[in-house]
Amino acid sequence: MIYSKILVAYDGSLESEEAMKHAILLCEYFPGATLLVLHTFMLPTFMLGEAMIASSAEANAEAYAHAEAIVDNARVLIASTPNASVELILGKAGETIVAQSKDRFFDLIVIGSRGIGGMRELMLGSVSHYVVQHALIPVLVVK
Repeated sequence: MIYSKILVAYDGSLESEEAMKHAILLCEYFPGATLLVLHTFMLPTFMLGEAMIASSAEANAEAYAHAEAIVDNARVLIASTPNASVELILGKAGETIVAQSKDRFFDLIVIGSRGIGGMRELMLGSVSHYVVQHALIPVLVVK
């Protein structure tokens, strides 16, 4: 199968950097393929009983600055990769990755694994697990 549109999830972790390396190699293997590096982030919120409380403007600005730093690092990593771009999107990671893959007709999702398994995964959940379960296209999980 030839992949022409590859989406790689990137959060700045070592696992996501490994996923990025694999995605870049795939782009080299499939000349002309486009690569989108996607970083998602959420603004901090707090729960007080049943109420959700938004964080302060300063906390939001700090969260956004951190997300921008991650995106800047991703731009450095793909600097020599043709047809590659980076986007920052506000939203829950798993849901946003799956939605973007559907809405923009990607052929493959590449995502890092944090190595959570067994009961711990069932209790905590994981972005990679969510993406594997809900994506309609192939998902490459990189360890």
